[in-house]
Amino acid sequence: MAAAFAPSVAQAIESAGTTELLLAVVSAPLVGLAEQLNAHLWGVEPWAIVAGTASFSLALAYLYMSTAYHRLPLTTRIRRTIFRLIRRLPPVKKKLAAEKATASRRFEEELHQPSSGVPDLIALPETGWEKDFIINQMKRYLEMGELDWKSGAMSGAVYDGSLELASLMAKVYEMMAWANPLHPDAFRGLRKMEAEIVRMSCELF
Repeated sequence: MAAAFAPSVAQAIESAGTTELLLAVVSAPLVGLAEQLNAHLWGVEPWAIVAGTASFSLALAYLYMSTAYHRLPLTTRIRRTIFRLIRRLPPVKKKLAAEKATASRRFEEELHQPSSGVPDLIALPETGWEKDFIINQMKRYLEMGELDWKSGAMSGAVYDGSLELASLMAKVYEMMAWANPLHPDAFRGLRKMEAEIVRMSCELF
C-alpha cells in the first residue's frame, strides 16, 4: 500500500505549484498549533479566554513600550532592579545602615569643629561688603584644610596649570562675564568662537 501511495504523493507534489507548496509547508505547523490550542481550551469559559488574551496582549505592549521607548536601556534597568533587591537583604541592609551612621557621625563631628577662625554665615549681611573684605574672606576660606594640593598631593581633584594660565583665564572671564551665548544675534563673536571650537573638535575626531 505504501508503494502505491508514494507515487500519488509525488504526483501531487509535482502537480502543485511552488506557491501552494510553500503555503502548505508554512500553514501545517500553524494548523497543528491551532488544534492543540482548541484541545487545551476545550471547556474553558469564553470570558476567561477573552480576559487571558487581553491580559497577554497588554503585557506584551507594556514590555515593548518599556523596552523601545524608555530613556534607560533594558540592561541598565535590570541591573538597577537586581541591586535594589540585593540592598533589601538583611545582611546588606545592616551593613549599609552601619556605614551611613558612621558617615553621619563624622559629618556631625566635622560640622562642630572650629573652622580656622572663619565665622559661620547663616544669613545675608545687612550691608554690602567692601572689596578688600571680600578678598580677605576668600583667602581665609581657601586656607581652610591641611592638604596642599599645589605641591601635587592631590590626584584627580584639581587640574593645576600655571600662574600665567590662571591669570589669563581670570582676565578672559572678566571680559566675558556678562556675555550670553544664548543670544548669538547680540554676541556674534561668541557664536563664531563656538563654531570654531566645534570645528576643532570635529578635526580631532
